[in-house]
Amino acid sequence: MLDRRKIRRQQVHVSEPTGEFEELKIIAFVSLSAALLASAPLIAQTAEQVTVVHAGQLLDKPGTAPRGPSTVIIRNGKVAEVLVGHQAGPAGAKLIDLKDKFVLPGLIDSHVHLGSDAGGNAALIEAVTDSPARAAYRTAGNAKKT
Repeated sequence: MLDRRKIRRQQVHVSEPTGEFEELKIIAFVSLSAALLASAPLIAQTAEQVTVVHAGQLLDKPGTAPRGPSTVIIRNGKVAEVLVGHQAGPAGAKLIDLKDKFVLPGLIDSHVHLGSDAGGNAALIEAVTDSPARAAYRTAGNAKKT
């Protein structure tokens, strides 16, 4: 006849992890974490994005006369250089031709609603139902995008 207590003890014993198994799990977790942290800078390195803007006239300093034809070099979303005349940019750069336009850098998207991502009734519902902390978090994120 089978002794049920022995079987139960054996089943419990088999299903419980041993100390060695726990150590292996910890070592694997630490190793994987270290590998991911070490590879983060490699993932973050992306090709430099360069945009060249040919402007007809350029107002780069408020209160002064606008420049004539100018070339604006933008690297990774930031103005890097402003050159006199329409000059070629680096190879592979995206070209925006605004030779017949008056250009004012930085005056894009001057009207924003920082506190809401939604529109219409959804914005009203958001305003009433969101906690102040959630609204502040969303506003900070939208301010960074602008």
